[in-house]
Amino acid sequence: SLDYRRYNKAGGIFWARAEAQMVDDPFVGVVRLFVLIQDVDSEKRRSLELRRLSQTDPLTGLYNRAALVKRLGRVLRRGTATRHALIILDIDHFKELNDTYGHRFGDTVLQEVASALKDSLRNNDFSGRLGGDEFMIFMRGLSDTATIGTRLNVLRNRLRSLSLTELPLTISIGVALFPVHGKSFQELYDKADRALYKAKRAGRDTMIFYE
Repeated sequence: SLDYRRYNKAGGIFWARAEAQMVDDPFVGVVRLFVLIQDVDSEKRRSLELRRLSQTDPLTGLYNRAALVKRLGRVLRRGTATRHALIILDIDHFKELNDTYGHRFGDTVLQEVASALKDSLRNNDFSGRLGGDEFMIFMRGLSDTATIGTRLNVLRNRLRSLSLTELPLTISIGVALFPVHGKSFQELYDKADRALYKAKRAGRDTMIFYE
C-alpha cells in the first residue's frame, strides 16, 4: 500500500492510495498483480493537518518542544561524523514587556521572534519554541563558532530593528556543540542552558558558547 500524490485531469494535485496484491494462479502458472487506486485526498489532508497541529506551537507556528526533541533525536542518532550546534535563546526582559504592554503585545513579540527565526536560518536548520519566551535553534552540519556567531548576529540585528518599543528588542543566547559538548538532546540542552545563564549574568543581550 502506498499513499502518493498524482495529477487529475485538470492538472491539479491530489492524494491517492494504491494498493497492490500479488496472487499465484495455480491453474495457468503465473502470478497475477491486482492494483486498486483510490482518491483519499480529503482523508489524507485531514491527517496531515492533525499531524502538523500536534507538532507545532499554536502561537508561533514553530515546532513545539516534543516535536523538537523527537526530530533532533533522529538527527543525533545518525552518529558523530557530522558536527551540529544546539542554541537556546531567551527574550531579554520579556516579563517586563508583558507587564508593561500587556499579554497581547507579548504574543506579538513571540510571533516576531518566530518570524525572524524562520527568515534567518538555512533550509536544513530547524527551530522551535520550548515554552514561555524560550526558543531553540538546531544548526545542522555546522560547528564553526565564527560562522554560527555571524548567523546568530543576523538574527539579533533583525530583532533590534523591529522598533516595537522605545528600546530595542534583544535576546540572550547559549550555544552547545555536538558531539564535543554532548551526544544526546539532554546533554546538549543542559550545556546550552548553562551558557545561556552565563549570558544573562553577563548583562544579557549577548551570546556565549559553552566551555
